[in-house]
Amino acid sequence: MQSRLKSLGRIAALYQLMEYADGIALDQARAALHDVETMIHLRADAATRLETAGYEALRVGDRDEWRFDQSQIEFMQWNAETIEAIRESRDAALRDAAEVYQASRMQLEKMQSVLNEARTSAAREQERAEQRASDDRYLSRQLWKRRGEQHRKARSERAVVDTELLRFNRSA
Repeated sequence: MQSRLKSLGRIAALYQLMEYADGIALDQARAALHDVETMIHLRADAATRLETAGYEALRVGDRDEWRFDQSQIEFMQWNAETIEAIRESRDAALRDAAEVYQASRMQLEKMQSVLNEARTSAAREQERAEQRASDDRYLSRQLWKRRGEQHRKARSERAVVDTELLRFNRSA
């Protein structure tokens, strides 16, 4: 039973390691998505600032600055589509990693349940074995006492018979 418990313990450790690795993969996927979303927000903020700067340039009559700002905004919009595609793929990767992590978490919990059940069973079996051994010692002690009493009784009966024989032999 102990070898089975050790084997189950090793398997449970492997499941725990797999769950940990899948958790790290999930964290990495979450961080990658966060990085892209941060980049999208930064670009959106920059585009807003460029629009404001472009309107200010128009207000003061600087058409070259306004054209430059507009070209930067167009570039960011073009690039934003590429980044959005990356965000979508990373979002899908995050969902996949979350599913894998959830599955490994469930497998780990099942394995820990099996291990706990085996440990409980082994503990019960150990208790039963100890109780059997205790019962055997008690019964052995009782048997030993009865035999000791029977031997003492037989010796005392022999002593009585021997004493009577000696008296009989002396009187005869």
